[in-house]
Amino acid sequence: MRAISFPILVLLVGCTAAAPTTQSASRSGQDEKAPKTKDTSRGDGDKKLADAAPAAKTRPASADYITMSPLKDKPWYTFKHPGLPGGKWTFRMPEHGFYTKEKGSTRLPHSAAWETAPDGRKIVLRFGVPKEKKKEFALDYWGKATGGRDTIDFELSIKNVGAEQWGYKKMTLFCLQSKDANTFWDYDAKRTFIRKGGKWVTVNEVVEGKFKSHRMVVIGVTRKGGADGKPDRLVAKVSEDGRFVLGLVVDNAGTVSFNFQKRVSCIHSNPGWGRLKPGQEATVKGRIYLFEGTLDDLWRRYRKDFGVKARPAQDRASP
Repeated sequence: MRAISFPILVLLVGCTAAAPTTQSASRSGQDEKAPKTKDTSRGDGDKKLADAAPAAKTRPASADYITMSPLKDKPWYTFKHPGLPGGKWTFRMPEHGFYTKEKGSTRLPHSAAWETAPDGRKIVLRFGVPKEKKKEFALDYWGKATGGRDTIDFELSIKNVGAEQWGYKKMTLFCLQSKDANTFWDYDAKRTFIRKGGKWVTVNEVVEGKFKSHRMVVIGVTRKGGADGKPDRLVAKVSEDGRFVLGLVVDNAGTVSFNFQKRVSCIHSNPGWGRLKPGQEATVKGRIYLFEGTLDDLWRRYRKDFGVKARPAQDRASP
């Protein structure tokens, strides 16, 4: 099948690094690196970002591009494209945030503040609580997302604004939900894939058709294109009719996970932030792919976009 041609990792300001450049499949290919940490007293998300969505001189809304709409005070948004399957999709960037209390970690309140470009192609996120609350939570975050013709580039930055080094998860579960697109629902996990050993493998094969009662599956992954024997960080789904492919990748994912329910089957990418010291921050970048084509089309685009080196065992076409 022929892939829809889009210029553009879902495949999310004041961040430590810029999001991947939006470009077409034939011209994409910028390397993605694991997040870097740094000590800084700036970029705490309180200030309006320099690259926030402008109020004027933006490109008019176009049916050629994915557009996004934030979900109130949550760090989540919906997106849609009239040429792609389904109505609205939902991306949680991320689904959960945590902070430490005396008896363990507690979920952060939903207090996201958004800015949206008039054409809906760019959205900017920050943690919308007072500085005192950020100190209490020992956390600040900010991020952004840009819609392309068949991709969304996103990034999220977090900063330790507390007095102690972090030793637990802070922001996790980047969740992509098919929502209205029932052609991507996949209760039996037979159209949901990881890449391992040079080929695509269904999650059903990974668990040998046996699911726990909650039907969640978690798999450790690598950033090395599968060269170390672990599955690659890219996860994918194929539509019921086989015409469309969906991909999600976060550059420093440590695990990927899946939730196979009757109606909605989510795919997740879970970044590893590291043990940030006070004043340090880290940024993760990702991309969502959604286009008409094949899994092998997705693999070729991903390798080019994220700088995964060619290896004969990894690059051969799937049987």
